[in-house]
Amino acid sequence: MEKSVVIFLLSILLWAERSYPQSWDKVNGTWGTAGDGAAVTAIVPAGGTLVIATTGGIVFSTDTGKTWTEKELLGEYETFCTFCVQGENIYAATKNGKIFRSSDGCISWENLQSDNPPYYLFVNTLGTLGDDVYMGLQDPPTMMRIHDTGEILTPVEGFETHEICSFASEGSLYLCGELAGIIGRSTDSGENWFFFAAHDSVRQAIVSIIISDNGIYAASRGHGILYSPDYGENWVQLNAGLPTKDVMSLACHENILFVGTVRDGVFRLVMNEERWYPLDENFPESHYECHLTVYGNRLFAGTNDKGLWRMEIPASVCRDDAIVKLTQTDFSLKKRGRRMVEISSGTVYSTPVDISIYSPDGNRVTTLQSNRRLTQSAPILWDGNGCSAGMYFVKAESQGRKSIWRISLY
Repeated sequence: MEKSVVIFLLSILLWAERSYPQSWDKVNGTWGTAGDGAAVTAIVPAGGTLVIATTGGIVFSTDTGKTWTEKELLGEYETFCTFCVQGENIYAATKNGKIFRSSDGCISWENLQSDNPPYYLFVNTLGTLGDDVYMGLQDPPTMMRIHDTGEILTPVEGFETHEICSFASEGSLYLCGELAGIIGRSTDSGENWFFFAAHDSVRQAIVSIIISDNGIYAASRGHGILYSPDYGENWVQLNAGLPTKDVMSLACHENILFVGTVRDGVFRLVMNEERWYPLDENFPESHYECHLTVYGNRLFAGTNDKGLWRMEIPASVCRDDAIVKLTQTDFSLKKRGRRMVEISSGTVYSTPVDISIYSPDGNRVTTLQSNRRLTQSAPILWDGNGCSAGMYFVKAESQGRKSIWRISLY
């Protein structure tokens, strides 16, 4: 009887994942000289400010996109191609190598190279690795470190032939993607780099990289999504449900992964099925090069011919009221490494709580606690080293109230 109830609850959970709300709204506002349909070339959240580069200039919002302010910085023939955020600073670069910085949320900008003309011709991307800001160049191919003053750019040794177009970092793990489909990986904060082809067939640009609790996801132009569950050692393609492999950007919200394609809209990954589902309600049919970012609880999508769109991101379906009767403040999960899970409580329970681990088919893997009180000072640890890699569910029950969380082991 208990197994059938668990299977029923899990089936509701998986159905809720597939029936994720997916309604888009057009974002109207001041979009520079190109008007409301301006091409969006980059989006970046910077604290309480959302900054967007368009063909008509830079616009930014401090109220989640309700109102917009235009900031014109450049000449007629210069367009921003990329942003990055480091602390309170926002960095912006143009294709021809000019670098600007704002320390007050886009109100004012300084040209970091007004007295030092760039000697390079084509900038691919700006990004942060740890506490440093880097610039990936296509001509000449290399990676440059931008110093605090911005007036000195130091070439990174070993990158003389690498055309970098994306960055990502988490702790001491640094990653960069190349135009030729190569990924650079450092596990010691950039001291040593190893370059490899993530997949035998991938020979096109790695345009976006996300490091999540479930592993690393990389978007490749022409080859779709590459996935590494062990943080860079092994890679597979993850394209089920995508009508195209020509993808442009990735965004992540509480381990919910989104991908923007070049001509086929936006998709969301249902991780337990390893399949992508479209988020296409109200989204324009004619668009290309879709740039994504998450700002607060909203997903923003910038297109090259239909302006900016946004979608509300509801609470994770793993905490949906139809399933979760014990609230998020009652219990929380935290990954400790790849196979250790900590379950803690924000409440002292006077009634006993049962906590168990289940596989997706409803079989109980282990019981972590049975008929015992759960206190704030005594978290429960689940050591998953004896279990095979894959998806699992944590079920907590107290006096008929149930919670189910999803967790992945790799």
